Amino acid sequence: MLFFYYGQDSFRANQKVDAIKTKFKDKVDPSGHNIQTLDGELMGPDDFFQAVSVMGFLADKKLIIVKNIFDNKKLKDWQDTLIKFIDKQKDTPEENYIIFLQSSKPDSRLKLYKRLSKLKFSEEFEALGANQLKTWVKNQFAKYPKAISAAALELLISYVGNNLWQMNQEINKLANFAKDDIGEEDIKTLVQAKLDKNIR
Repeated sequence: MLFFYYGQDSFRANQKVDAIKTKFKDKVDPSGHNIQTLDGELMGPDDFFQAVSVMGFLADKKLIIVKNIFDNKKLKDWQDTLIKFIDKQKDTPEENYIIFLQSSKPDSRLKLYKRLSKLKFSEEFEALGANQLKTWVKNQFAKYPKAISAAALELLISYVGNNLWQMNQEINKLANFAKDDIGEEDIKTLVQAKLDKNIR
């Protein structure tokens, strides 16, 4: 089964991969021994084909995550071989799970990008716009459950922007620190202090 997740918003793309890993552990491999991550930037064809050909340990399939293969300087030398492999896959749950995860948008002219983007499970994660970001932040706080005032929300976004990796850390910190809903003073106390430290 093949997956392709990519785009500027690597946080949400990674969340998607984490959800697949969790499901794979629950349904197939509680031990996690059959989950393998490959550094796509450095790997060669032998690394990939060895990973997909080795049988799973006490499981009938593996989950293989290939990170940032489009940053591989030698990709053009063997992408045709990789595409042939992909074309032969039945893309069913009975096969190995292979996830191509790219923390950027690849060059759309590349053959491999064109092929992967046609997969049933292919999704681009663009950076969230202003309104989308506000909704995302409020939804994250709601999981605790905590609410954030409109003014505090604006202030938090002005400090962090749409870097969801940092935003997620700040939300966790604020939700655990504040006894009640999140206000402007909470933002100024915790988030600004961190930024001041970084500037020094």
